[in-house]
Amino acid sequence: MAVVEPCGGEGLCGSYGRRDVNLRYRAILFDLDGTLVDTLEDLTAAMNYGLRRLGLPEHSAEVCRRMIGNGVDIFASRALGPDHQDLHGRLIEVMMPYYEAHCMDRSRVYEGVQEALAELRGRGIRVAVVTNKDQPQAEKVMGHYFADGLFDAIVGVGPQVPVKPDPTGTKRVLDTFGVGSDQALFIGDSEIDYETAENAGVRFVGVAWGFRGRPALARLGVKTVIERPGEILNLLS
Repeated sequence: MAVVEPCGGEGLCGSYGRRDVNLRYRAILFDLDGTLVDTLEDLTAAMNYGLRRLGLPEHSAEVCRRMIGNGVDIFASRALGPDHQDLHGRLIEVMMPYYEAHCMDRSRVYEGVQEALAELRGRGIRVAVVTNKDQPQAEKVMGHYFADGLFDAIVGVGPQVPVKPDPTGTKRVLDTFGVGSDQALFIGDSEIDYETAENAGVRFVGVAWGFRGRPALARLGVKTVIERPGEILNLLS
């Protein structure tokens, strides 16, 4: 887990400001793909590059949208379909170097995310990312799109952190922050994020702008779904 510690004392967060002791939540954990950054086109392009190299049919972005969320292994398995699972390892070998080289070609931060994050930090809220990207890739993408020190923790998949919905990464963040599960929110766009929050005992907030959309979140029984990043601020008190 990569952890940045900008806080300089009790209730202080460097240039970000003093924590408001009246706030209900002390930490907010975010998913990355489909929540903070729209990575759909670059993920689709990488998968289709791999499929094309293997002589297999490609998929539209709308089809890939429903395949993404459980990590690259399952993304590749879904893209191959039941008849080509023997090519799973080869597909990942081909597509991942391509994605590493092109993961920021067309990806973009969702509108309003940067402003919401700045406001959260201004209120002294600890913020983290828990993603199913592997750790180096997560750090690369986050370092490109967000200022150094904006996030207190960036947690990707690694030897000791399984893919979500395993709650290990989430629980490690809470332990590092010294925050109870009732003092944190987990914000994401998919059923994987919802299950992760449930497994960690953290309140989940769905985002309507992500890869799954409001109808899919509603089918899960998600009680709180926001339309814009700025609405996160309304949940703090």
